Amino acid sequence: MMRSFSKTHFEASSLVFSPPVPPAAAALEEEAISGSYPDDDRPLVDSGTPEREDSATQAPCERLFDRRGFIAATGVIAALLLTAGFWTASPPPPTAVKELLDVASPRMLQEQADVESTRTPWSTYFKQTVPRWHQLHASLAEEAAAFEPPAKGQWKVVLIGDSITESWRGTDFGWHRQRINGVPQVLRNTLAARWPSPTVLAIGGDQTQHVLWRLAHGELSPAMASAARVAFVLLIGTNNLGWRHSTSETHKGIVAVARTVLTRARGRLLISAILPREKSSSSIRPAIQSVNTMVQSSVADLSREFPARVGYVDCGEPFLDNRLEVKRDLMPDLLHPNAKGHNIFAGCLEVALLNLTR
Repeated sequence: MMRSFSKTHFEASSLVFSPPVPPAAAALEEEAISGSYPDDDRPLVDSGTPEREDSATQAPCERLFDRRGFIAATGVIAALLLTAGFWTASPPPPTAVKELLDVASPRMLQEQADVESTRTPWSTYFKQTVPRWHQLHASLAEEAAAFEPPAKGQWKVVLIGDSITESWRGTDFGWHRQRINGVPQVLRNTLAARWPSPTVLAIGGDQTQHVLWRLAHGELSPAMASAARVAFVLLIGTNNLGWRHSTSETHKGIVAVARTVLTRARGRLLISAILPREKSSSSIRPAIQSVNTMVQSSVADLSREFPARVGYVDCGEPFLDNRLEVKRDLMPDLLHPNAKGHNIFAGCLEVALLNLTR
């Protein structure tokens, strides 16, 4: 039987985490601390965009133009080279075509939302992002390996996701950002007060395929997977939509992550709906609604396959005003909840978790 939970206002809490910063990133960290966030993930809707008021609404258009323009231009050039080969006595040398395709292929080889993948050139514009992502994952895998099962009769909580979830740690892609101030304290005062020492497995900018890879490579540790009284909370998918995966692809990716957790671990899983973001007129709003509807339907199917082990909760309503605009006092950048927003989010999750674990 599927467990679906109502939206609720509560107060929340959080834990502080400061991952080790690789020496090569020291200069970037200095910029982040001084308020100029590094451009590791500028294209990603969820992580790394400059903290300007309109970044949430401008970034998708910028990314759309950059990526599609790049691929279109590459395709046109390749077509011209190949056409020249048919109409001239001296076709372009194979090496010229190969060199062009070698340059284009990293961008053209799209990551699939339901197939595990590391971060690649397709999901970032900056080469320093990929090695840093691996370092962040390695740190999370170490935490997962050190996971201690809950005491008898107790539950533990594991939060999985992207930068919204990583905010519980006090970071975004390993960097401190002003918008995260107070969020770790929120986790401490709410979820951690009821379920001590929650584990936060999240990296800013990640999409479903990245979470699949992370879980398959150490973040779902044997100790974590073997404990029956572990409640996993999954919030993922907003970056898939921001990176132009379709609603169907994003839905498949979320279900793939859910199925991975449910099949490889003994615990229970709470899937959170993608939170609302951007202006009500944004094309991403109906996409989010569509994905959430499909995921909720899939949770009903999963609950028949994994009885009493999976639930769904939509905590988005409190973030919208009566005109369905995102409340800036809860999401100043129209994407990431601040401490006040996380307070409401944690309260909603707390009610849903209590129902899932009873």
